[in-house]
Amino acid sequence: MAIPVISIEVLKYFRPIISFIFIFVVIFAILEKSKALGKDKQNLNSLIALVIAFIVLLTPGLVKLIEFMVGPFVVLFFFILFMVVIFLFMGVSAEDVGKFFNTSAMFSTLLVISIIILIFAFSNAYGDVIQGITAGEPGAGGLGVTAGKILFNPKILGAAFLLLVASQAMRLLASSK
Repeated sequence: MAIPVISIEVLKYFRPIISFIFIFVVIFAILEKSKALGKDKQNLNSLIALVIAFIVLLTPGLVKLIEFMVGPFVVLFFFILFMVVIFLFMGVSAEDVGKFFNTSAMFSTLLVISIIILIFAFSNAYGDVIQGITAGEPGAGGLGVTAGKILFNPKILGAAFLLLVASQAMRLLASSK
């Protein structure tokens, strides 16, 4: 039997390290970009990012959520990158491509795609927990089961979705000139 030289199975042992580095980099970048703690606070920002990354790493549900979300976001990033490269190869100027990506329609599209990815990630990571909350016997359970049945009722979720779509439509119609 031949032994493969490169095996992808080994990467599963590096998942916690990759998740830790990803969380650290994202939190550090957000703190540096927003300057929430003040200017020139790189040491404090890195310490806070390090602590948050350790705390998240100790929460298995969040690690599963992040591991599920990273893949689709990487695919989305490369899709956008390749679309930009294709437009540049076709002769569209870089300024026009930049103007297109700075529009509110593109922001709304990316926001909707991100929310869809987040919903799928939550259902993958916490689906069994939500099902345990909502699948109780009638009359059994306490306040948590009742609140779960109300919040995750298809009629309530449908109404929330319609409100979200209507509010986005109103926002886009009000901002158009």
